[in-house]
Parts: sequence; C-alpha cells; structure tokens
Amino acid sequence: MTVPTIIGGLLGMNTANLPFANHPFAFWYLILISFGLSFLIIYLLKKNDYL
Repeated sequence: MTVPTIIGGLLGMNTANLPFANHPFAFWYLILISFGLSFLIIYLLKKNDYL
C-alpha cells in the first residue's frame, strides 16, 4: 500500500513542472501506474517467497 501513497504524494504537489501536469487524463495515468507498480511488487514478493 505504500507504492500508491508515494506516487500520489510526489505527483500531488502543486508545481508546474510535473509530468502530465496539463494532460486531461493525468489522473487515470497515475492510477494505472500505481496499480501496475503495486501488482509488480506483489508478484516479485510472492515469487521470492517474501509474501
């Protein structure tokens, strides 16, 4: 659960130079990236018997 929190915290800051800052689908891209990274980490943890 920390991966989506970190991504949201870093990209939720009010600065003008963030990627996707003016893109209309920026929210959905960030949600997909968060889910993708979360599932990748879960997969790697289960593969190496850490979870």
